[in-house]
Amino acid sequence: GGCGGAVGGGDVGGAMGGSLCTVRSTAEQAETHCAKGWSKHVDMFEDSEPGFFFGCEDVTMDQPKESRTVRVVMSSGMTVLDESFSLSTTVLGLKNIICDRVGIPIAKQQLMLDVAYTVVFENRCDVREIARSVVVKPDAVIPLRLTVRRGPFAVSGGPDGSLQVWDLRLQQSIQNVKVFSPVSCIDVDWSASLLLVGSSGLKLWDTSCGRSRAPLDAAFDDAADGAATLCVALHWDSRRCLSGHSGGRLVLWKIGHDGLTCSASVRAHSKDVLCLTADWSSDRCLCAGKDKVLALVDLRDGVLLQQFEGHSCWVQCLAMDWPSGRAVSGSVDGSLRLWDLAVGSSTHELVGHIGKVNCLDVCWGSQRAFSGGMDGMVRLWDLASGLPLRDLQSDAMVLCIAVNWSSLFVLSGSSDGFLWSWDFNSETSRRLWRACPRGMPCLAADWRGLEPGEDIGELLTIHQHEQWDGEQESVAGPVSERVPLMGPRDGGVEIDLGEGWCRSDE
Repeated sequence: GGCGGAVGGGDVGGAMGGSLCTVRSTAEQAETHCAKGWSKHVDMFEDSEPGFFFGCEDVTMDQPKESRTVRVVMSSGMTVLDESFSLSTTVLGLKNIICDRVGIPIAKQQLMLDVAYTVVFENRCDVREIARSVVVKPDAVIPLRLTVRRGPFAVSGGPDGSLQVWDLRLQQSIQNVKVFSPVSCIDVDWSASLLLVGSSGLKLWDTSCGRSRAPLDAAFDDAADGAATLCVALHWDSRRCLSGHSGGRLVLWKIGHDGLTCSASVRAHSKDVLCLTADWSSDRCLCAGKDKVLALVDLRDGVLLQQFEGHSCWVQCLAMDWPSGRAVSGSVDGSLRLWDLAVGSSTHELVGHIGKVNCLDVCWGSQRAFSGGMDGMVRLWDLASGLPLRDLQSDAMVLCIAVNWSSLFVLSGSSDGFLWSWDFNSETSRRLWRACPRGMPCLAADWRGLEPGEDIGELLTIHQHEQWDGEQESVAGPVSERVPLMGPRDGGVEIDLGEGWCRSDE
């Protein structure tokens, strides 16, 4: 059970073509590749050394003499591996060999049982663990299926301390990580497959291997005085991140192989910092929070440059277009405001939500914005006129959104713990699946896996069963682990075997 679920998307690892070592015995090759596979990821750090990752000592172990034959077959039917491996050979070691032979990047490989496609193995699993999952004779071949992850992907965080990576095409979780404290905020660098998590402290996760990337907590406790992290931003190219905290403190961090180093710290607000956005090229940050103001901060010197007032209550979310100097903010007072930082004041007030505005996303090129609120509504705005264009309603509070602007599609996390889809072309909203048992405060999506012209709304449409006639007793069809059950007269009931919930049409 500990090795079920694969790792997240991204192109970390790249195209690792070419031979990495002289081919000796296959088991020895896998062990060597396994060690080198880790060092490749570590090379993303400057002046880093192999063995940097937490838990990487578990990847390669002293191999016993026992071995098992592993056969890996692609969906096309091509066999890429059919050889004997030591029981301590890890999935990462197998993936490295596959990468050498067929050129598929490690981060895009999924290895699962050829007899049960629902069991996907993490990189840390070894042949011994895989063998326990297969009900075959001890000396039988272990059958594995190799699939290539296409995406799109999403990452969600919840108050139960869970982080989940979702394959939206498969409509299932492919990685589940426990942070052990409520997750309040996330920021993702999809190109580097890195996830910055704010909870009681800061954590940096590599979604390509499901491991913590740096020992952040010790330095965090010293510089942030143990204050809760409420918002974060990550810029991996410069190895920096930014965090906003309860009490009003804003902290800029340098990420190194030894952990975090505090570069600047400024008390930007008199109360909690709830949201922020950074311009890493000019070392500036715009943040807002419970003191109702927006603050412009110089990150290089840790100086508060300017404050902007206008909201009558907490500022919950914001977005910034740094080249034009314009910003949009959403507040607990139910309004959104458009700001001109050069003028120093609000130019438009956008009114329409009933209750708190929790989240927003802006496309500055088209002058449009999406917002979600406690009223269960996602609304599309025209920023030029300040008027609403369209809105869709749900029966749960919208806590966070991720937007695909090319198709006017919104993915949201809600108070009921479900992922919701909002298709503004077809003007439909739909509850998808439960992602968190107690609400979902943060969400991010990577849409790069979509094919040209592919409709994300159609991709995520839950199968709608046809009407039945009076002779039909029941219809059951699994969608991942969700099984809809229908009868001829009563309403349908959907039961999720994995999460243990059911929902009636009525």
